[in-house]
Amino acid sequence: MKQRLAVVAVLLATLGSLSRGYQNGAPKDACVSMFPRHQAEAQTSPSPYNIILNTATYTPGSNNTVAVLLTSPQQTFAGVLVEARSAADCGNTNPIGTFLLATNERDLQLLSCMAAGDAVTQKSSLLKATSKVFLWHPPVQSSGPVYFRATVVKS
Repeated sequence: MKQRLAVVAVLLATLGSLSRGYQNGAPKDACVSMFPRHQAEAQTSPSPYNIILNTATYTPGSNNTVAVLLTSPQQTFAGVLVEARSAADCGNTNPIGTFLLATNERDLQLLSCMAAGDAVTQKSSLLKATSKVFLWHPPVQSSGPVYFRATVVKS
């Protein structure tokens, strides 16, 4: 049975010179809140970043993957933390499914919040990108509707 996918972007926008970046990606303790504790406040205006999916549904237990595009035509980003979560229980902060990166990916790495590879973050605070693509593999058991949540640090 196909399940619905949705996108929720939570944006932490900072000026690079005013925030201390994490040299090796987001820390594991940021997994629950999705707030990596940079020395900056979260942005309250509309996000300049988008998450675009190649499909609106997923099939639990299938070998199909969902392509996730994080992009901003006008603004580069220096840091990122992305998770998929169950939309059926928005109070549940556990990521679901796993992410896959291309073997030649130089800027991103997998982060293990609750399970191996259930989040994506940057490898270095030197990241200056306007878009990144990675794959999400759905869980074996149905989790109902899923949403993708991202925290992005502006360059």
